[in-house]
Amino acid sequence: MEGNRARIHCFVPREQRWLDREISFGESRGSRRTETLERGRLLGFAVASMFAADAEVSAAPIVDSAPPAPLPTKPSSISGASREQHAPEQHARSTRSIEFAGIASSGLNGTAAGLGASAGLRLAFTGPLWGRLFVAGRTGNIPEAQASTRTALMGGGLALALLPEQKRFELGVRVDAFASYFETSHLSEDDIAPDQRSRWQVGADLLTEGGFRLAGEASVLLGLGIEGMLGKTEVYTHGNRVAVVPPFRAVAELGFRTRF
Repeated sequence: MEGNRARIHCFVPREQRWLDREISFGESRGSRRTETLERGRLLGFAVASMFAADAEVSAAPIVDSAPPAPLPTKPSSISGASREQHAPEQHARSTRSIEFAGIASSGLNGTAAGLGASAGLRLAFTGPLWGRLFVAGRTGNIPEAQASTRTALMGGGLALALLPEQKRFELGVRVDAFASYFETSHLSEDDIAPDQRSRWQVGADLLTEGGFRLAGEASVLLGLGIEGMLGKTEVYTHGNRVAVVPPFRAVAELGFRTRF
């Protein structure tokens, strides 16, 4: 310290170097003792400020950069239970469906061609097994008898789905029992009014069904199979047998089904 100037020479451990600082004092306006005390305080403050940063670094808590240990988890059976709990919600589908289809039939060893439509309701029974109720109607003709035909069917049965519901494609078999109302109408040139005859019959069918599920719950379906009646129907005109409606028919269906 010389006159109104002081020089501080300190070693800073944090930076591993010596540090020099010079301080200049102004003119004294008080007693010599007061001036000495004030200059001492100023030098002490200057030295303290030089070591303050180093002290803060030394006192700072050490932070462990290693990732925290994972918390203990419960057995995997809990996650499995959670999946099982949500699975029914993800895959649950309605247990009811309605269907509409166009129908074409052709007699086996006889005349029984016809075109028509059907409507049905299905209810889930158990597992892949469904119950089914339906009504259908067809019209056709018998060229040999110059007659037109009308057929109405109503009945029910069972349908079995052969593929899981999660699949895009559908495959199944169906069997129905039904009552059939069959009517023929014949009008000759010498007839004043059409001659009509009708009868009730009991029958059953067996079809294989295939389908493709579209967006949502709707599906396009195709059915192929055979339909049988208890007994054949003979057609007479003017006392002569001119045609036979066979008991068996090949049947094809094309339509759609939707769940609700």
